[in-house]
Amino acid sequence: MSHNDPPSWPWYLWPLAPIILLLLPLAVLLSIPLAYGLMVLNAMIERRFRRKINAQGRFLSWDDLLPVLNDGSGTLIIEQANILPVRVWWTPDDVLAIAPYPPPDDEQLHRGAISPPKTPHPFVSWCHQQYTHEETGTALLTLPSLELPPGLFFAPFFREHFPRLSALDTVFC
Repeated sequence: MSHNDPPSWPWYLWPLAPIILLLLPLAVLLSIPLAYGLMVLNAMIERRFRRKINAQGRFLSWDDLLPVLNDGSGTLIIEQANILPVRVWWTPDDVLAIAPYPPPDDEQLHRGAISPPKTPHPFVSWCHQQYTHEETGTALLTLPSLELPPGLFFAPFFREHFPRLSALDTVFC
């Protein structure tokens, strides 16, 4: 065998070739409806969450919020995670001024969004309990009419559109 010959499979793997060649396309075909089903389920869960928040009087339309954002009043909290939808909250509080803990840096946020730690960052936990928790939180959920950029961490995006606004990123707790 010369060095230009392609490597050959050991003899005991040849019976597996038809199985692999049949299972691989089948796995790909099955993953498409599974992914679609997860998307639909996630959208249903998010609609149910919005209805619950709205029933609590904690929803504010983006159009009603725009004048406040342009004035730079309050804080916009952008809550996100890797496969979960982004939720945008507003509170009249200056969150960073009253927070008992400093917010996590971008690297900590990124790690928390991709794979949540067993113990959340103290600021993330405090922010969740005070503002974004569906039972104990006080922030108002809103749905931005702006087209959000892809990826994670949107506070700079909102600060660019509303220069006087305090905006911060957090992750689901």
